[in-house]
Amino acid sequence: MMRRGARVLIIEDDELAATAMQCVLDGWGIDCAVAADASSAPGIAAGFQPDAIVSDYRLPDGTGTEAVAAVRARLGRSVAAVILTGEIGHEPDQDAAALGIEVIRKPITATHLANTIRELLGAMADC
Repeated sequence: MMRRGARVLIIEDDELAATAMQCVLDGWGIDCAVAADASSAPGIAAGFQPDAIVSDYRLPDGTGTEAVAAVRARLGRSVAAVILTGEIGHEPDQDAAALGIEVIRKPITATHLANTIRELLGAMADC
């Protein structure tokens, strides 16, 4: 069961993808905030205080791993995160591994997204 009222920051520059993800998460009772790029993510996170982050890898002004690292630094705490990418190379995996972040290749189904977020929120509950 998804923890209602959990807060997830979505970092995604594709407006349609961000809206679709937000609609799915809202339907599960999860509060969402969206950042369209790496540079706006820390400020949005500071006001929103997310329990987890779902980020695209390739952003207009950096990478999802850079965005997650910046959010964690701004909040002064670890935040569970997952990187979504359509890239087939090893760069996303290498960058994410350095931060302990899982990488999932797109496309991702709603069921896979639900299971991933459930795991992220469960990991934070164990901390």
